[in-house]
Amino acid sequence: MTDARQPRIDLAELRAALVDRLEQLAEELLGLRNKARCRRSQWRWGANGSVSLEVGGTKRGGWWSHEAGEGGGPIELVAFARRCNFDSAVEWAARWAGVVPVTDADRARDHAQDELRQAERERQRRQREAEAAQDEAQRIASARRIWARTVPILGTPGERYLIAARGIPAPPRGWPACVGWLPAHSVTVKQEGPNGDEVRRAYPCVGAVVLAATLSDGSVTAVQRVYVAPDGGNVRRDSGHKIKLTLGCPAGAAARLPAASAGGPVLVAEGPETALSAWSVTGYATVVALGGIGNLHPRAGRQIVVCRDDDRPGSPADLALNRALAEWRQGGIDASVAQPWAERRGDKSDLNDTLRQAGAHAVRAQIAAAMQPLDAPRSPRRRSDHRVPAADPRRKETLAACFRLLRAQIPSDTLLARLHAQNADRTEPLPAELVNDLALWAASRPMRSAAHVG
Repeated sequence: MTDARQPRIDLAELRAALVDRLEQLAEELLGLRNKARCRRSQWRWGANGSVSLEVGGTKRGGWWSHEAGEGGGPIELVAFARRCNFDSAVEWAARWAGVVPVTDADRARDHAQDELRQAERERQRRQREAEAAQDEAQRIASARRIWARTVPILGTPGERYLIAARGIPAPPRGWPACVGWLPAHSVTVKQEGPNGDEVRRAYPCVGAVVLAATLSDGSVTAVQRVYVAPDGGNVRRDSGHKIKLTLGCPAGAAARLPAASAGGPVLVAEGPETALSAWSVTGYATVVALGGIGNLHPRAGRQIVVCRDDDRPGSPADLALNRALAEWRQGGIDASVAQPWAERRGDKSDLNDTLRQAGAHAVRAQIAAAMQPLDAPRSPRRRSDHRVPAADPRRKETLAACFRLLRAQIPSDTLLARLHAQNADRTEPLPAELVNDLALWAASRPMRSAAHVG
């Protein structure tokens, strides 16, 4: 019977020590290797290389004797080479590697210390969770206090900012309940000082447009404030960046703009101006993700159209959006992307820029294009279906209207040149791909006459 008080060798520690000095151990036990039979990750001994030892990769330390038909790890190699039993091999290997035996008392002490360390880690984890929960509750309470101080935005400098500075049409049914106005005379923000240190800087303002993000039960958990300058534009830092502040816990929450009627997709945007631009000209239900698209968890069953900013491909914002879309689609979400322009620019513009530069029809066109399935079958048409007789007086008017519309939407010299080629004196049909493109814009903005286009 083995004495429980007898010192024992930690076999895992011993194997690790032997593997660390594997090459030295092998040559001491087996002599010089047969270099002609060796490979970079495997050494061999014997005239025909009958004993092999793995010295590289994940199998390092494993060996096999083809003559003896046995193998194992480094301790078994000691027993094989010295022709001794396992216990004797352990004793010899421990002396050779300098591994000190441990007693049961040592193990008991180590186990007790491990339990103390584990208990301390668990205590610290609970403390961090409690502090995080308290901080989250305080941030949510601050957000709710700000929202409680807001007034309806109708008739305020905030409404004038949205309409005049951002070009957002006044909604006939009124502004959403989640949009408010916070009167203020100044806003103080932290920023980097001239010496690289953090300083507080106050900027004059007339107030802030506030969006309230709520959970599914309607409780406010976060707000975002867009500060308005006395001249009606954005308040900007010395760096030129707009002052837009988010407070609270936006994860899982969103500002919700109601649909004008049932049906249609759900639009998703990050910025208040982008969301209000898309919502006001389409009437679709719109969700504003104040903390980033990735914080939303939409449900399957309704098409989602993400109104993205035109971020540079490969930028952190672009990669984050792609990750969120991939997760949604893996979860069965029908998600597509509406871009500000038909061709990517990478200039961080958004659908509010589209609205101001190209009009409401352009925003509707980009969203309509995103709603089209990529693999939707095209109905077959005869070539004559695209033909407009030269004698028809509507031909020149229609082509001029389409040209102005596309010039506002797709600044492509190649495409415009192809449209120019379809002059009023020719009877060739429009190319099918151009007809398909025109159908998207026509569907999003009725063209009763040329006077209504452009």
